[in-house]
Amino acid sequence: MTTPPHPAPSAPSWPYCGHGAEDATNPVGCPGIHVPGQTACLAHLNSADRDAYLTGLTPGTDIDHRGTRFTAPLLNALLQALRDPTTGKPHFGTARFEGAEFAEEAGFHRARFSGTSQFGGARFSSTARFGGAHFTHDARFEGTQFAGTAWFDGARFCGGALFRHAQFAEAAWFGGVRFAGAARFGETWFRDDARFGGAHFLGSVGFASARFSSTAWFEGAQFAADARFEGALFSGTAGFGGARFTDDVWFGGTRFAGSAGFGGARFRGTARFGRADFSEEARFEGARFADTAWFDGARFAGDARFHRTQFADDARFGGARFSGVAGFDLAQFHGGALFSQAQFTDVARFDAALFSGTARFEGTQFSGDAWFHLAQFSGDALFPQARFTAMSWLGPVVCAKTVDLSGALFEVPVTLEIAAREVRCERTRWPTKRARRRPCPGSRLTVWTSGSGWPSSERRRPGRPWRAGQRERLEQLGITRPEPKEPAKASMAPVSAFERGVAAMSP
Repeated sequence: MTTPPHPAPSAPSWPYCGHGAEDATNPVGCPGIHVPGQTACLAHLNSADRDAYLTGLTPGTDIDHRGTRFTAPLLNALLQALRDPTTGKPHFGTARFEGAEFAEEAGFHRARFSGTSQFGGARFSSTARFGGAHFTHDARFEGTQFAGTAWFDGARFCGGALFRHAQFAEAAWFGGVRFAGAARFGETWFRDDARFGGAHFLGSVGFASARFSSTAWFEGAQFAADARFEGALFSGTAGFGGARFTDDVWFGGTRFAGSAGFGGARFRGTARFGRADFSEEARFEGARFADTAWFDGARFAGDARFHRTQFADDARFGGARFSGVAGFDLAQFHGGALFSQAQFTDVARFDAALFSGTARFEGTQFSGDAWFHLAQFSGDALFPQARFTAMSWLGPVVCAKTVDLSGALFEVPVTLEIAAREVRCERTRWPTKRARRRPCPGSRLTVWTSGSGWPSSERRRPGRPWRAGQRERLEQLGITRPEPKEPAKASMAPVSAFERGVAAMSP
């Protein structure tokens, strides 16, 4: 079977050079646009005409070299002709390089573009250097192909930076870049490292459906307007540690095939991670969400780390799936904590977590152990229809309002330690022996509510044993369990039911 020949290139819309055209294999020839007043492109002018053209250029001149093929000497000659003697930097007015080919290293570093710069469809066969360049108006790189390393570090984009459908075969460096206008990288393909560490995005940002085949670094980046990453694919490590999102951010449907790091990130607007897919570890330790955090339907195949994460508004994890360890130790939920219909296949850790609003776990499935040691609920804690497959101990838990376990299913003997104003267990299902459908021995419910008296010292049992690995885990978190104390002397001072519950749970 023979491979069909590539279709012949179509003729460009501008008056083109045509050098080297052949009727059969290359009917168009060179697509470079005519130099003004000539019938050939800059690459194919004779030496005298080329020198005359370059001599007539001054810094800030508008240039048009669409479709032209540049070698390093030819590009350097053009840059030298446009170099501003006061700054020592090349200065372009409007620059048109659509469809141009840069066969060797292209050195535009520190260049100034005072008009619109257009590189759409251009090809950089070697290193492209735009580090420190200054783009006063829109910079258009749609569909541009970078075969070598692309350096944009420290560049300034005062208008839009448009890179839709661009391809970066090697590393793309955008560290410290300042994007004053819209930054568009939709459907861009980064085959190697993409580094945006410390970049400042002052306008809206679009990476929708972008592909990151290697490491993507956004550590310390600042997003002042909305940022959209929905549908993007991160095949390697995705690093957003310490990033700042001032406006809304979208990661809905994004796939993280490698580890995802958002530790210490700040989200001041709504953060949308609904249906995001985390194939490896997802790290959100110490992150802060000032507005609603949406993780509905998200999938965490590796460990999900939300240790010390702060949610100032609602945290929505409805229908989320956690296949690895889900760590919410010392997390703070100041709004609602919504985990309805979520699935925890491995250990779910909520030790010392603080729930200021309503915590909803309706229909949630806990297939592994569930740790709520020293968790505090200021609002209702709702577990109707929840399913606990392996949990053998819940608590001690402090709840200022109602703990609702109605309709919950416990498949193994369990001990519950709860201090709450009210505990509901309507139609709660406890483990049974299948042969005679009788309750299994071992389940125990210890509850202190507003109507409970102070438990007498002889009825208070010793502190329960630690579960495997829990002592070490809590010590790592800085949580210590109080040692047994002598019974306190009776006091006539009024004590609230909440305080009695907290005291009653001490060993």
